[in-house]
Amino acid sequence: MTIELQLIIRAIYIGLITGYLLALPTGPAGLESIRWTLNHGFRKGITVALGALSADVLDIVLINHGLLELIRLHYLLEVAFWLLFGIIVLVIGLGEMRKMRLHEESDLLKPHPKKDKKQRAYLTGFLMTFSYPGTHFFWLTLGSTLFQVWRPSGLPVYYTFTVSLMVGMLLALITLNWLASKGKRFAAPKISVKITRLFPYGISLLGIGFIITGLVRFFVHLSRA
Repeated sequence: MTIELQLIIRAIYIGLITGYLLALPTGPAGLESIRWTLNHGFRKGITVALGALSADVLDIVLINHGLLELIRLHYLLEVAFWLLFGIIVLVIGLGEMRKMRLHEESDLLKPHPKKDKKQRAYLTGFLMTFSYPGTHFFWLTLGSTLFQVWRPSGLPVYYTFTVSLMVGMLLALITLNWLASKGKRFAAPKISVKITRLFPYGISLLGIGFIITGLVRFFVHLSRA
């Protein structure tokens, strides 16, 4: 067995394990995918997760071309990302709160095909991840640390690790959504409904929090200027 093949095998299992562990403490998009699983089924929840992972893949591409360094160099871009993400998350949360008022509790957990299209689920996951500033700083940190460990080993090993990392993250999100779907199936209906009804309020509060964070960062930068 050649040294390169050994490195590729090592990159596969280390990438899978690392990606799985990184995705377990789920962020806003992960929570949104779980909410979709609880509301509209496992497939819709995974569609949201796939949208989020697509944004992560785009981030990795941008890192390899050095484009995300612009966020570090221009604080207004950072502030704009925080505000944009906060507004998107707040709009999603308020929209779900409005939908809850339009449907009776007995109908809350059933899919509504006219309003919950597959394409919207994917777009929701993508926008929530790509507009979240924490995502970019997270991948910038990994790009300057963890990814640099594998880059000297050659492109085949580097890309193997990158793909394995993303697959590991996908497996973690599948696990979380599968557990959520099982919990919904076996939990008492009243409890499931109450838990589901809390998600839009939590998402709305997250949006408000991110907007406040953006404003605070803006005024901090002004005070330092």
